[in-house]
Amino acid sequence: MVNVRGIAGLGLLAVGLGIGAAVAATPVASADSDAVDAAAFDPSALIADPASTIHQLAFSVAISIDGHLLIQEGTAQAFSGTDDTAIAYGSDSYAEAGDPNGTSDGTGDYAFADGTNDTAYADTGNDDTANAIGTSSHAIAGTGNDDTAFADDGGGAFATDGNHDTAYADDGGAAGAGNGNDDSATAIGVGIAQASTGNGDTAYYDGTNDIVTAGGEDYDDGSPVVTGDDDYASAVGNNDSAVAGVVFVEGVNDIASNDDIATIVGTGSFADAGDGNSDFAGILGDGLTSTAAGGNGLFEFMPPL
Repeated sequence: MVNVRGIAGLGLLAVGLGIGAAVAATPVASADSDAVDAAAFDPSALIADPASTIHQLAFSVAISIDGHLLIQEGTAQAFSGTDDTAIAYGSDSYAEAGDPNGTSDGTGDYAFADGTNDTAYADTGNDDTANAIGTSSHAIAGTGNDDTAFADDGGGAFATDGNHDTAYADDGGAAGAGNGNDDSATAIGVGIAQASTGNGDTAYYDGTNDIVTAGGEDYDDGSPVVTGDDDYASAVGNNDSAVAGVVFVEGVNDIASNDDIATIVGTGSFADAGDGNSDFAGILGDGLTSTAAGGNGLFEFMPPL
């Protein structure tokens, strides 16, 4: 939320700067002077124009509430629908909550873009929240209800096409949660985390160039959607790949896969648990592969216990 008192404070600060400049420019009478030279004091220096000072600072902010634009300054843009709130703060920032055109339903949405080139969308649903902070961050939440997307430091977070989905992306990562309910994706560092096409799926990584996926598959070639529920994939390290649920290969042994776990702590490793139920593939180390796929209740941990 933009602090209105803080905005007003910029004007007070400008006045204070004017006073400081005037004091610095005013000669001090010497001890033996009989009078102060009135011509040396210019009272106009005490008066500052807060509005012009804001412009000089390249101040950019936009606030739109309930479909009404309240503030628009600089290059920030904000749009809102009925009962929605959008706030953009920073150069070329953009926030959109609800449907400004009123062509679709959705209320209680909140979008906040706080940084240069940030974008935040929360629309086509109810009570969705999108927060983008830092620089060049992007957050999208909606096409469902109670979805939350949070992006920081150039991350991209997308929580869409479901209800109660959560996506968090930081440090240039990409996180996608949705096409199902109660999915969660967390990306910390450059890479991809996807939890989708199922319910209650979780994908998490903390590293660089990691790829983690949990859930089912919705193929682009028109193949039937294959779901996966309550799958969990995680990686802590760099250049890892963890898959829990339906495996990558389209049309090969693709069955609904539930309660699978693929987890890695290491570098350059691959873990695959899925195409079955209650499978576990775990890795503790570098350059290892663990596969527990194609059946139910399979277990593999590398290196072997």
